[in-house]
This record gives sequence, C-alpha cells and structure tokens, in this order.
Amino acid sequence: GIAELVNDGVTGALFAPDDPEDLARLLEKLSNRRDVIDVWRKNLRPPRTMEDVATDMAAVYRCLIAE
Repeated sequence: GIAELVNDGVTGALFAPDDPEDLARLLEKLSNRRDVIDVWRKNLRPPRTMEDVATDMAAVYRCLIAE
C-alpha cells in the first residue's frame, strides 16, 4: 500500500481513506505551499530496479541452499 511507501510529511502526504474532505484540505494546503512538493521531491529515493530485486532474491536463495 501507499502508506508503506510514503513517509508522511517527508516524501509525501497521507490522508484518511474514504474522506474526501481530508483530501480536499490537503490539496488546498498544497496549492498554497508549492515549496512543500519540491521538498518531497528532493527527499524521494529512486525506485528499486528489477536488477536490485533479482540480486536480493538470488542472495536469499544462496543462503537457503547453503543451509
């Protein structure tokens, strides 16, 4: 889910699910504070590549085989 990927206030913002008023408040706040989006953008890490995932999985399998 998104909540696991977003660090609230650092890399984005979370809002209450099924609460359009909460989303509206967030969007209004962001429309008045566009600098916040720039800060979030700078704090984002690049997504993991498939090569990264494959390397990690290969390491797991190597450990399992060695046991």
